[in-house]
Parts: sequence; C-alpha cells; structure tokens
Amino acid sequence: MASIFDLKTDTKQIPGLTTEIARMDYEQQPPTRNVTLSNFPNGAIQMRWQTSGQRWWIPNRSYLRLRCQLSAVDPADPAQRPQLKLRDNIAPNMGLCATLFQSAEFRINDKTVSRIAENMPQVDALETRLSKTRSWMNGVGKVTNFWDDDFKSRQCDICVDGSNAKETESVVSRLALGFDAATNTIEVAVDTSVLTFDQNGGAPIPPLATIFQAGDEIEIDAGGAIGTVRYTI
Repeated sequence: MASIFDLKTDTKQIPGLTTEIARMDYEQQPPTRNVTLSNFPNGAIQMRWQTSGQRWWIPNRSYLRLRCQLSAVDPADPAQRPQLKLRDNIAPNMGLCATLFQSAEFRINDKTVSRIAENMPQVDALETRLSKTRSWMNGVGKVTNFWDDDFKSRQCDICVDGSNAKETESVVSRLALGFDAATNTIEVAVDTSVLTFDQNGGAPIPPLATIFQAGDEIEIDAGGAIGTVRYTI
C-alpha cells in the first residue's frame, strides 16, 4: 500500500476533473414546504435529495436560486406593493440572498457535516471576495446577486425612476436653463411630492420637456433647517 505522503510528482499522474464524467447536468430541488410570499419566514427551509450509485453530486457547483420582489408598501392599502422610487432611499444589500438567512447547514444521512451558525451574510461576503474576481463581481455577481459596491447603482436597479446610465454629471444654473430668478417660483406638494413651476407674471417658463430628461435632478436651496433638497425627474 502506498503511503499517504507519496504525492504525485507529475501533472500527467493527476486525472482530469471530467475524466470519469459521462454527462453533467443540473437538477432543481424544491423545498419541502411552501416558501412563497408571506410563507418565506415561517420556519426552517429544507431541501432533500438523493443520488443513485451511478450518479454523483458536486457541492461547489450547487447554488440557491431565489426569486423575490423588492417593493414599497402603500399605507392606504397594505395589499398593494408599488415599485420603489429613488426618494425612498432604499437599495438592496450586497449579496442580497445571504442576508435573508440567519444560518445554514448541510447534512448527509441526517448527520451535520457543515454548518454556519450565525453571521450568514458576513460569511457569504468573505467567501465571495476570496473566491471571485473583480470582473465576476462587476459582471455575473452584479446582475445576479447585487454585488455592485455602489449604493446608488444598486438603488437604480430596483427603482422605477432609477437610471444607471454612466454620464458625466453637469450642474446648470436656474438662469442658464431659462428661468427668471426674480419671478419664476417652484412649489412642492407635501402629500404628493408633485413639483410645480409658476410663472408669477414674470418671464415665460421654458418648455420643461425640452430642458429636463428622466434621471435629471433639481436641486433647491430651501434654507433654514431644511437646507438643500433634491428632486429626481
């Protein structure tokens, strides 16, 4: 019998990863209970499966697939789930999937062989940063699990009025846009957040559709304790 310390000295002695694989595919395993909508947090989520003598399971090529809805709550009708807007100032956490779980464990024949007892999001973030490249984080990771490190970019991914267009930001003054600083005014309704321009007998207000585009921001100095506020078109 060869010693366990009798290591291979030539790469030709190491068989390829697919040498004994005739065909590889993925199987979707549903959880043992209903996890849709409000049922998701109702206890542990278990997925059970077994393989035959001629089939093998590859742990590092397995993953959890989660489909979820990120939305706001309408106070007037809690059953409604309107899409989030930039003014809500909400963005999904990086690595969203892991943040929805407290712990996880893997069992073989009901014997625990691997377990994360706590800090699930932190463990997932550490493993991802150690095993994935920057290009993966900005590509596959960004579009599948919100691994973008920019809060505004993740916010725009889920907001109805968000825009991830990479354009150079420029600031244009009120007068340069064609508004008369002496007479033209702006009013914002507190209950609806609708912003209204008023001519107030001064110079005509320029056509808004030609000077503003979706994603533009209007910055207003409200003064006092309010300070500067921004409204997104």
